Amino acid sequence: MQTYVPVVLILMAVLGKGSSQGFIATDNCTVCGDPHFITFDGKRGPINLVPGKWHVLAKDNVNNPPGWMVTALTEFHKGGPRTKLLTVSFTCRLVDGTDHVDSVDMASVSHLGPVQLFDCPVQQVDITIGPGRCVKITVAEPRWINGTAGPCGDNDGNKLND
Repeated sequence: MQTYVPVVLILMAVLGKGSSQGFIATDNCTVCGDPHFITFDGKRGPINLVPGKWHVLAKDNVNNPPGWMVTALTEFHKGGPRTKLLTVSFTCRLVDGTDHVDSVDMASVSHLGPVQLFDCPVQQVDITIGPGRCVKITVAEPRWINGTAGPCGDNDGNKLND
C-alpha cells in the first residue's frame, strides 16, 4: 500500500508554489505502510513502537541534512500503538532568499522573534517557518469515536482514502 502525505499540498497553497516570492522543491513523498501499526520503513511494528517517542517514517536519503522528513509521535491506547501527531518537515528554497509567505488566506499569522507561526485551527494544521528557511508542518491528532485516532484511512490499498 502507498500512503501519500497530503499536508504537502497545504504548504504549497500557503507558500504559493511557482509565485514570484518562491518555490518548493517538488520531491514526491510516497511511503508505504500504515502508521497505526508499523513505520513506513517497516523497521518498527506494534511490539517495538515506543509510546511518547518520535519515529522517522520516511526521509530524504539524498541530501544531508534531509530535504524532507516525515515523523510520527506514537502513544498506546486500548487497540495498541497509534499515531498521535504526524509531522512533515522540509527545506524550502525561496527565490529572493527570505522567509516570506506569499499567501496566508488559510491561516492567521503571528510573529515570535524571527519565526512566523501560522494557526490553522479549522484544518488542525500548524505551520512554522523559521530561520534557515526550514518549514515545519504539524497535523494535529484527530479525535474519532471510542478514542481511536490517526491520519490514515482504512488501509485497503485505495490511494484516495489511505
